Amino acid sequence: MEIELSLEFLRVVEQAAIESAKTMGRGDGHLADQAAVSAMRRVMDEVPMDGTIVIGEGERDEAPMLFIGEKIGAAQHVRGFNFPAVDIAVDPLEGTNLCATGAPGSITVLAASSSRGPSGRLTLLQSLVALASRSRDVGYVDLAGTLDPGFLADLGADLHACLVLTPGHDRWERGLAMARTLTGAGMPWMGVALGEQDRPRTALWEHALAAFAETVSKRGAVGVIAAPAPLAAPLAHASSLTLTCAAAGWQRAHGDVTGLRVRVTTTKSKVGAPGAEAMLLLRYPRPYAVAEVLGLPSVVAPAITVVDTDLMPAAAVAPG
Repeated sequence: MEIELSLEFLRVVEQAAIESAKTMGRGDGHLADQAAVSAMRRVMDEVPMDGTIVIGEGERDEAPMLFIGEKIGAAQHVRGFNFPAVDIAVDPLEGTNLCATGAPGSITVLAASSSRGPSGRLTLLQSLVALASRSRDVGYVDLAGTLDPGFLADLGADLHACLVLTPGHDRWERGLAMARTLTGAGMPWMGVALGEQDRPRTALWEHALAAFAETVSKRGAVGVIAAPAPLAAPLAHASSLTLTCAAAGWQRAHGDVTGLRVRVTTTKSKVGAPGAEAMLLLRYPRPYAVAEVLGLPSVVAPAITVVDTDLMPAAAVAPG
């Protein structure tokens, strides 16, 4: 991200915070949220970018502005310039009730990326790791460099059952070799988080992937790989189940963000036809409470109440 855009984004959240602050103590959370949304939308249209909202106030029919998929930025009304393409996730006012009652602690949030926006694939993988660790030993190879052990603990993981390896950012061959060795030594559940940036050439890691998949199959273990899209051909070939993740917006309760909605699509399955979709709610952890991976009954029938890792096939890849 160019530095001038970073300063522009700072101006966006400053204006959203200033406008929402004018409504503090009035007892109207909707008014506070609308003030932040309107200010954020207005200022973002002045930013020199070709922006797309990837996480916002909701789907198009749920939100008048800052809806998922909305195009924003100067590129929408200034022609003839090659503006940078930017994916944006926003929460114009996190803590609307705090603002409405005059209490401290509400914030305005904006995250931007010049590459693809967030998908929820790593949060889903970490939630599965936490769930699996409560019944068995698990390994986690963090090639993405994003795992926070404290967050994993907040998800309800038994940290005594977790072995986390950090072979170095995007060292795919080394990380997959570590996963194969641990699986061969008896680790029953392995998660591998592949990084988004500077992907190594396929020839450098495809043999390590094949060896890992073969070991997982021979040992009857579970191997789950969270990989960025587009999915590399060796990963697509090795997996017995491929799920594509796409963020579908924040989940809110009483004006506060409580989780991330993720649309999961089956693009490959050796035990059924591809094409099935489900909407998962990845709940953000609360103190002393385990995270839940829930299906939204309004979208999925029957409702999924928990992801059972025992039912997952030997190798699964979740691009997105």
